[in-house]
Amino acid sequence: GRHKGIINYTVGQRKGLGVAFGHPMYIKEIHISAFGPIVDADFAFDSGLNIIEGANESGKSAIATFIKFIFYGLSARSGEGISDRQKCINWSRGYAAGHAVCVAESSEGKREVRVERTLNAKTDSEGRVKYSEKVRLLDNSTSMPMQYSGQPGEFLFGVPESVFLGSAFAAQESDIKPDG
Repeated sequence: GRHKGIINYTVGQRKGLGVAFGHPMYIKEIHISAFGPIVDADFAFDSGLNIIEGANESGKSAIATFIKFIFYGLSARSGEGISDRQKCINWSRGYAAGHAVCVAESSEGKREVRVERTLNAKTDSEGRVKYSEKVRLLDNSTSMPMQYSGQPGEFLFGVPESVFLGSAFAAQESDIKPDG
């Protein structure tokens, strides 16, 4: 059968960068450089409700997990089996990476912020995988780095990961969230 992933990217603000602009932010586009089986893929979104639809095993959950990865990172813990990091690394490339562009629109115009995240995986001489991560926020019009603290999602949307996962999108109709 087919499953629909329903993702609503417009997040109301209580605090966070969107409030500074006076309007909520939404995700305009994402680029997946490498994330699990997905390589060099681009997706564009509107400011309202966006639906990602496809056949089973076509990558819908991977896209939802990538969005979580960009804004909140991935858990290094492995409860049952392998960790989220291990699942999402593209092992032929040795990393998971990509970016998202968020937009805050107002009557004065719009402001775009680019969030980039890369998670590298290297195996040491004893066969253990070591991870290193780099996250950057850029003003998308000037490419200048932006100062922030915490996770990008907290800074941009004004909500912690648990609120984002519980209210910003539903990964599948069956209510399975992209982190278990």
